[in-house]
Amino acid sequence: MPMIQHKQLHFLRLAFFFSLAIFIMISCSPAEQNDDQPVIKKLKTERKVHLGDKGIVEEVGHWSFDGNLIDLSGEDLDGTARDALTNDEIILNNDDYSTEAVAGLALKIEKHDNNNFGKFFIDLNDAEDSPLDFLNDDKFSISLWMKRGNGQRLIVMGRMSTSGSPDGSTAGWALHFREDTNRLHFKLRHSTNGLQLDVRTPANAIPVDPELDDSYYHYVATYNGNGDASGVEIYVNTVKQVKSVRNNLAGSIQTDVTTNIGSRDNNQGLFDGPFVGLLDEIYVFKGVLSQSQVNCLFHEKTDCMSSALLIWDQGGWDEKVWAPDEIPDELVWDYGKWYEKNWGF
Repeated sequence: MPMIQHKQLHFLRLAFFFSLAIFIMISCSPAEQNDDQPVIKKLKTERKVHLGDKGIVEEVGHWSFDGNLIDLSGEDLDGTARDALTNDEIILNNDDYSTEAVAGLALKIEKHDNNNFGKFFIDLNDAEDSPLDFLNDDKFSISLWMKRGNGQRLIVMGRMSTSGSPDGSTAGWALHFREDTNRLHFKLRHSTNGLQLDVRTPANAIPVDPELDDSYYHYVATYNGNGDASGVEIYVNTVKQVKSVRNNLAGSIQTDVTTNIGSRDNNQGLFDGPFVGLLDEIYVFKGVLSQSQVNCLFHEKTDCMSSALLIWDQGGWDEKVWAPDEIPDELVWDYGKWYEKNWGF
């Protein structure tokens, strides 16, 4: 056989086996998702508190006030500043934020020229389909840093109507304090005729004179959805407080007013007034924060959030969660198990 024909035959054999290998690889590749082919679906949009002794709690609101009123939770609850007297929208300037903050900047609300209340509040514009319009049996938690100024019965945060609930009652929830008793109150209310939970801290849980105690305090209020004061806890600087209560909630706490930071019901017809002082790192969660999670929010300030992936495995989606400093560069599936691979480059 001539040399040229031998080379051509050898080339054809190589081409045949190469084509066969490609065909086998394509044929063995799954055309669509099946139970035996796990995949990573997506990076979830929700941010969650790091796993504590009672599991995951979902973040549905986070305002850091680092020169803006943006909600960092992904729920798009960005705030609008409103004048406390006229309710008109206003634009905040650099003087309305402070470097005296827990992290970054803090929201600074000074007294109005005409009274002892704050000169503005933040409207979250969430009257409809809000994740903060809780039902009586919803579990939720609020965490925030506060350095209050002098003022009377100041509202820290609330979604509570004066007359705007679906059935005309003053329904909702609110977190506020009274200067005359130096108590922090967490209220869940259906109406003003006593159908409410009003859980209060001891008088010494709040500094008597802000001028003498200029420290930030960390406050957490949790509710487990049982409709009773026994389901409410309040923490001050991680310490669970002894409570006094008004315990006769009946009827829905849902309302169609918007949620406010520094007020409630857009400051309409209230005996309580807009907040005065500094606010920082406000979180709202679906679920009840555990003691370890409260501790994390107190000590780490902003670094308790984890990331999550949905992973298809054996016929269902599983969720895998990491703390910020534990997120792997890549997940590798090998013999029925996920392995985390940090490549380091």
